[in-house]
Amino acid sequence: MRGGWLLSALALLLAAVSVRADDAPPSVLARFVVQHADGAPEQLVVVRTSDRIEHRFVSRGSVERWRRDARGELEHEKLYPSEGKSVHYTAGDLRTIHVEPSWEELGSLIGASERGALTPAGQKKGLAGRTARLSRGKVRGQPAQLEWLDDVSLPALLTTGSGRERTTVRLVSVEPCSADACAETPSDALRSIEFADLGDKEYDPFVRRFMAREMPAHHAH
Repeated sequence: MRGGWLLSALALLLAAVSVRADDAPPSVLARFVVQHADGAPEQLVVVRTSDRIEHRFVSRGSVERWRRDARGELEHEKLYPSEGKSVHYTAGDLRTIHVEPSWEELGSLIGASERGALTPAGQKKGLAGRTARLSRGKVRGQPAQLEWLDDVSLPALLTTGSGRERTTVRLVSVEPCSADACAETPSDALRSIEFADLGDKEYDPFVRRFMAREMPAHHAH
């Protein structure tokens, strides 16, 4: 998927890291515009709290939600409100399919190790007068440019790839979490399907679509 390493938990990410409480980034609601070179702009909303991260793909009408318990164990949900369904992954499920996301990267869209591999290139004023640190280099073999906001631990601008593979992620607003702003995406009305049970439910049109999209190799069999 184009730019998938940035946006989707199943593109995935780096090995899990623990974040000390005193190093934890602030809880925020951030709105981004994602632009692929050959596609329409897409809205992405990131909600980041100490124990929950949501990636809300507004145009797609779907949500990727991650939770972290006191031991650092993660569980994951994919929510599809328009279809009335969700898919739930336990920590064990994630280990089974070798999905071990970095909590930091989920919440900031680019991890510290990837930022550290870039070459500093000065500073500039970013969103709302914030100072952004500029850097350039390569991320996973692709050319990358980053404008990083230390105070909110988010990119003001992140560009990766080139030509038809170029993806730009631009921060358009960020605000501190409040009870309303960072309220959890409602899911009580959705029918939750356990990831481990998907293979037994391929009679369900939603499950067939989900597996074709998220597990194409398995679905082909």
